[in-house]
Amino acid sequence: MSQNSIQKKELIRQVAKDNNFTIVESKKYLEALLTTIEEQLQQNVSINLRGFGKFETRQRKQRRARNPRTGKEVQVPPKATVTFSPSPALKKTIPVQNP
Repeated sequence: MSQNSIQKKELIRQVAKDNNFTIVESKKYLEALLTTIEEQLQQNVSINLRGFGKFETRQRKQRRARNPRTGKEVQVPPKATVTFSPSPALKKTIPVQNP
């Protein structure tokens, strides 16, 4: 997996291959995990996966911004966003890339 990006379908295949699962089993497990994470985040529950990282929701405040085309100032409404913070253990496994 030396690509810069991997699609869900490819992730399912890799999980199946690495764990001796069928593609169907792998897809079922991944879908169940993603659904559970999504449901918990919708309820503002943080998900801490020790050794991997933390998913959590954050509320962005209303703010003023400028429309780049017109230069007119606009109000950006508040919104919820999801963040991911990698654990120190995960950070150590990521190689430094030279520009």
